[in-house]
Amino acid sequence: MHKISIISLAVFILCLSACGKSPLFNHKTEGDGASSAVAQTQQDPQEGQRNCMFTWTMGEQTLCAQVEWILPPIVGENKIRLKFDAPVVGQVLASADMPDMGHGTAPITVVRVDERTYEMHQVWLIMGGLWVIHVAVNDVDAQFRVEL
Repeated sequence: MHKISIISLAVFILCLSACGKSPLFNHKTEGDGASSAVAQTQQDPQEGQRNCMFTWTMGEQTLCAQVEWILPPIVGENKIRLKFDAPVVGQVLASADMPDMGHGTAPITVVRVDERTYEMHQVWLIMGGLWVIHVAVNDVDAQFRVEL
């Protein structure tokens, strides 16, 4: 009887930590009518453009952001700073997933430092490999990749 309880508990914990996409974002694909807003990731901006890692276009507003690792990326807990070129109006959310393994992380805490700076805390990258970090401003998702 005790053995069955332990097995049941193990299955329950496994189900809670199962692989899958983060519930923070709806991960809709382009052209599905989800939003008229656009997010782009620019690793190497072209000459004459702002030096942006991310660009979000939401109606008339365009935001640009730079990414700074507060500590170098490691397996374990990470912290990331986002510096926007204009004040952010609305909500900033973040998540991370490992597409090659089909799982994500625990929810990432996003802290507003000031109107143009946000920090992502508790970014738990639990193993080596390719990670995709998603940043959403007002439900418009952009992403960047990091290899550990």
